[in-house]
Amino acid sequence: MNDQHRVHPGGRLLAVLLSGLLATSAIAPYAKAQSTQPAATAPSAGPSDEDKLKARTFYNAGIAKLEAKDYAGALPEFQGANRTIPSPCA
Repeated sequence: MNDQHRVHPGGRLLAVLLSGLLATSAIAPYAKAQSTQPAATAPSAGPSDEDKLKARTFYNAGIAKLEAKDYAGALPEFQGANRTIPSPCA
């Protein structure tokens, strides 16, 4: 084999370390930028007790209609609960 194409044993390790360092330094500014959020986007204190009671009433009515197999009647009840306290998954 030609000596010009031979890699020094520590050369591969050095290449891996430098690649890792380069990748880390390329990602670090974005990670830092994401960690700082303005106070305006902080979550609120949450729904009031009145809203919780209203949503629970809608939800319980929806469950009762589901158990009675009134699926068309259950939908507006669940929608009312979701309008009162929106689901984070919706």
